[in-house]
Formats: sequence, C-alpha cells, structure tokens
Amino acid sequence: MYKVIGVMLLLVGGWGCGEYYSNSPGEQGYLENEGWLRVDVSTSSACGVTTQDRILCWGDVHRLDGDVLEGRFQDVALASNYVCGLGLNGRVACQGSQAVMPPDDEFVQMSSGREYSCGVTVDGNVECWGFASYGQMDPPDERFKSVSAGPWHVCGITMFDEVVCWGAEEGQDDAVDFGQIFPPSGKYKSVSSGFSTTCAITMDDAIRCWGEFDDRWAPDGLFSSVAVAVSYACGIRINGEIACWGSGSESGEGEEQAIPPEGQFTQVRVRTFSSCGVTADNDIKCWGRVAEGMPTL
Repeated sequence: MYKVIGVMLLLVGGWGCGEYYSNSPGEQGYLENEGWLRVDVSTSSACGVTTQDRILCWGDVHRLDGDVLEGRFQDVALASNYVCGLGLNGRVACQGSQAVMPPDDEFVQMSSGREYSCGVTVDGNVECWGFASYGQMDPPDERFKSVSAGPWHVCGITMFDEVVCWGAEEGQDDAVDFGQIFPPSGKYKSVSSGFSTTCAITMDDAIRCWGEFDDRWAPDGLFSSVAVAVSYACGIRINGEIACWGSGSESGEGEEQAIPPEGQFTQVRVRTFSSCGVTADNDIKCWGRVAEGMPTL
C-alpha cells in the first residue's frame, strides 16, 4: 500500500529503526517533468521535496503517520518518529507519532536531532521544540544564519560566520563527550552535527572536523558541503562529486552507506545506515539502507 506524505516544513534528523514499508506514490496525482529539489534521511526512511513543492516519503514510514498535509514546501527533514516540512511561507508543520507543535514563527532554516528540532527565524533567533535532555533545547543568546541538530548536541553558524555549539556537555549522565561542542576558532560557511563528531566547511572550502573523528579522517580537497552521521560522513566536492569516509566505506562493510554513486550532486544527507543525495539534474540517488522503494517521478 502506497502513501504520500506532504508537510509544511522541514528540518529534522531521523534516527528511526524498525520494520520496512515500501512507500511509493503510485499513479495518482503526478505531474509531468517533476523532479527533486531536497532530501533528508533517517536510519530507515527518507523524504524528498519535488520541483512541484510536494513532500514524498519512502522506506519505514509507519512512525511518520502517512496522512497527507496540504501545502507547498521548500525543505524537509526527519527525526526518529516524525517529519517536518518548511512551507513556502516559512511556517513549520510536523507530523508523526512523536511530533510536537512547532513555534508559530516564520523560519528560514531548520534541523532536527533524534526527538527534537531547532530552527532559525527570520530575525536570526534559534527556537527549539520536542524532547531533549542534554541542553539542546537551550540555544545561546546569539543570532544565527543556520543550525544543525545532532543526537546530543547542536551547532550553528552565527551572523559573524563563527560556529557556536551547545548540548552534550561533560559531566552530564549518558552524554557522549568527545569535544564535539568545542569548535576551533575561525570563520565557516556551514556546519553538520553528528553523534560524537562535528564537521564544518571553512571560508576557503576545506573540511574541518572535531570530536571523536577529527581532521585526520577527512579527505583532502575543496568542498561545498558536508553531512555527518554516527560513524561516517559525506561531503560534496566543488566539482559536485560526493566523497565519503568512515564506517561502510569498504565493499561488504555494513550497509555500504559510505560508498556513494558517481555523478554530480547539489545536496547530500546521511544517517546511521542511510545516505541520499540530490543530483544536478534533479534526481535522487540513495545508498545504504534506504536505497529500496524510492518513488519514481
């Protein structure tokens, strides 16, 4: 049985697991020449935004609640048990078994960890909602351009192009502390918060990582973006090719989630065993756990 999920906002990182449900849109409601603009993944599900501003999901979607939410969207993201979409009007709507009503503000960007989400408003403030226990819900009094939520910590790019992180601090019970909330000084374009590692793109397009897996793990070269999971990461090189490193980067290892396909990409997203990217010609390619059941437009 196929389901279509539409949402009015997005930005979430999903860490779900469980039984698989292939979820494709089927024949009804499709428009000619429709492609993909954005994608996000959880451990065993994925959702994308099409060029017709729709959100479609596949994989293990029973936790997302498959009802359709009317609206038009510019971005999407996944948590463990819910999905959020960023509407064209900047309003956030979330849906799923653990979805929490987001603030009634206008957002320009969002991201989610396991059971919580944070977003940047049009004024540059960060607001968070959901469930978190390690200080992720208490952003500092700064103005931000973007934010990235991991399982236990959050990092953001300030208006001064600096990285500021919070959550998962030393001394908190069960918090994983490898120094991932203590970024090196400098100016940065973007940042990605993983489980115990954080990576960012410097102003000269290099990858800088800190935490459990530092710069020694990252490949050389110039990159436009980076995405960090639990034990691996992927980045898009300036020429559009994807490079991945860490667990699952060898044939026969894990779900081979760190062995990317060839081609040129504009976006990449990774989670524990799942990776997806949007190609330069508006297609989606996935590798790892969510490679099966992707909708065909």
